[in-house]
Amino acid sequence: LIALWPLIEAMQMDNDAKYAENLQVRITRAFARILTGEDVTVPDAEFVYEGADEIPGRPQNIVDALLAANDAYDTMTGYAESGDAELIIEAANALGVDWDSETAESVKEAIAAVEAQVEADAEADGRLATSAEPADVAVRFATALAVCDALLGVVAGDAADTSGSADGVSVDDSADAADSVAASAAAKVLPILLYVNELREQCSVPRICLTDKQILDLIEARA
Repeated sequence: LIALWPLIEAMQMDNDAKYAENLQVRITRAFARILTGEDVTVPDAEFVYEGADEIPGRPQNIVDALLAANDAYDTMTGYAESGDAELIIEAANALGVDWDSETAESVKEAIAAVEAQVEADAEADGRLATSAEPADVAVRFATALAVCDALLGVVAGDAADTSGSADGVSVDDSADAADSVAASAAAKVLPILLYVNELREQCSVPRICLTDKQILDLIEARA
């Protein structure tokens, strides 16, 4: 894929545009499934991506979650060019993710540090530049993963505050509470995943998509 860049043929550019649209649909669907805990379908996500603000026969909370996810997605798309750390806070607000002030500030500081490193590397024509050499691509992809892990660690501490206690509740209630905590923790990382995809774009490696189950599994594995 990287060897094709920059795209110049009409068919390649058309395919790239379709891929970008499909990626947004898949990501916003996964986000909405986490935000609602409901079975958000691909047609749901496609209808909202195409501009629907209601879907006959479908719960409005699903549509609202998809609208919020698309707002957040569109907000973060400007990051690759601007490098503005404030965009991730705007994306979090769009998703209804309530990071406390300390967490939000830590996230912005971490992103600013990453941005400074990317800019310095670009000026030095370093390994985060657009080289298609496999070793350089690996460095860029690994860098994005390392940044993602660090930022997940920042917001995970914030998410842990919502865990509460399961003392004195039934097994079923405890399981429901655990599911609720997991969903709350997963919701808090969604803006991070959007940011890291834009960091990948900035560093000339492809964006990726995680399903809602993969996001929940990731949170569980890190915990």
